[in-house]
Amino acid sequence: MEVATIQSNVVVDNWSHWDMTDFETGEKKWYHKVLEFILPTRKKMNIYITKLLILIFFFLTVLGMLMKGAMPGSQVFAVLLLGLLAAIGGKLISFIKLPPLLGMMIVGFLFRNVEAISFYEDIDRKTIMVLREVALAIILMRAGLGIDGQQLKKSKLAVLRLTVVPLIVEALSMGVFAHFLLGLPWMFALMLGFILSAIAPEVILPVILHLESQGYGGSKGIPTILIAACSLDDIGAIAGFTICFSIAFSDDNLIWTIVKAPLEPVVGFAFGAVFGVIFWSFPSERLKKNTLIFYNVLLISFGAMTVLFASTRLGLPGAGPLGCITLAFIAGIKFRQDEVRFKGVQKVTSQIWAIINPFLFAMIGTEVTLDTLQNNAGYGILAIFCALSCRSVATVLVCFGLNLNFKEKIYMVFSWLPKAVVQAAIGSQALDYARIHNLHPELQKYGEIVLNVCVLSILVTAPLSAVLCTVFGPYLLTRDRIPEIEDEYETEDELSETPKPSASVAGIEASSSQPLVTPDSQKH
Repeated sequence: MEVATIQSNVVVDNWSHWDMTDFETGEKKWYHKVLEFILPTRKKMNIYITKLLILIFFFLTVLGMLMKGAMPGSQVFAVLLLGLLAAIGGKLISFIKLPPLLGMMIVGFLFRNVEAISFYEDIDRKTIMVLREVALAIILMRAGLGIDGQQLKKSKLAVLRLTVVPLIVEALSMGVFAHFLLGLPWMFALMLGFILSAIAPEVILPVILHLESQGYGGSKGIPTILIAACSLDDIGAIAGFTICFSIAFSDDNLIWTIVKAPLEPVVGFAFGAVFGVIFWSFPSERLKKNTLIFYNVLLISFGAMTVLFASTRLGLPGAGPLGCITLAFIAGIKFRQDEVRFKGVQKVTSQIWAIINPFLFAMIGTEVTLDTLQNNAGYGILAIFCALSCRSVATVLVCFGLNLNFKEKIYMVFSWLPKAVVQAAIGSQALDYARIHNLHPELQKYGEIVLNVCVLSILVTAPLSAVLCTVFGPYLLTRDRIPEIEDEYETEDELSETPKPSASVAGIEASSSQPLVTPDSQKH
């Protein structure tokens, strides 16, 4: 029995790690250690190849069904190729311990700007917008499921402070810098300030959720505070942009626009709460566990996408993000009552996100062109960093009183830097509006400057924040628990495996989806 156990352990070890031992000396040289650090485990490599094969056979299936409609030169081929290359780029850059989204964005940038690659022109602009909205709905839904209601009750004032103060400081400071450095009129400068004040949840939330799953920052509620504040931050930024946009182009509906903007968060919360409560009763809990989880995931996924798309189509773009998070959060209150059910829903949604996120970040990368970077690049980057410096100071100040040490405050600053989807989605609206309505060339010039700075902000801040949070997160945050399963791919892929009871891990949730750990001082 003992021999069998030892042999079994050896097999698992060989399967998990590459053997870099020198055959002659029996020792590991320095470059062996470097390779072991860079290369994924054999288990992960097997999963990478498996997923690649799935993508290849999926494409061949689509090719068999559509024939010419999926051949090079078609939109289907271009989208699938972009997603495949982005997934590969993300995995390759993760080998050097950088966040995968950086590789995906680089692939998107090359996909559009390299002349030898002409497939980007085959993708319709509307398709890009739809794919981005779907991906945004999924990541916001995951974020909502990750919010711990009990911890949020203790942190509601912190969320409000962390949302309002840095947002206003960055918007106003960027308005001042854009006016004097870029020559924008005050209203266009403030419009740009509010656009750039929106934080990118799709950039920072995957990093936050991963660190939380590894046990970092949970006891102080840092992931919950950041997740909740991300949605409110974007809502405030979009509301401010809407008001400035209306004033800049001065239409007859200015008063209605000013009144409507503060109401959008309320509308989003209301729709999300109603759908979330409905999902408490449907499907019935009498179903088998796997079937129940399947329908739960379908309902919250399509519900989140419905809220996001409907809010945009109804002219209430600020309601969608908050509605997605609210829907998942309210539904998650019921899911959390059954630990197995809750973990199952989280694991399935993480798999959905793993499929969609290459498309999202690649599409963001395609927003960056060499032509847009040539105009006002120097002053634009200077204005961005000056505004971010003001925002960082404000973030540190509002963190006082949150029971955070200095290193955790620095992490909050890093988390509050990235720009992505909001800037990509609405950064061109001023320019598009001026062109469509044939307005004065001066207004079109201002719209071009706004777009250029938005593109620069995506290019600079998204990878910068992701790298800072990924690399320094484990050093800046306190690890308050040890996850039951450390391997990311075991967490995602071994859904059907039932964990064995263990005294050492009793009561400790392993997934990022689990409630945050109660501090030791509150356990007695």
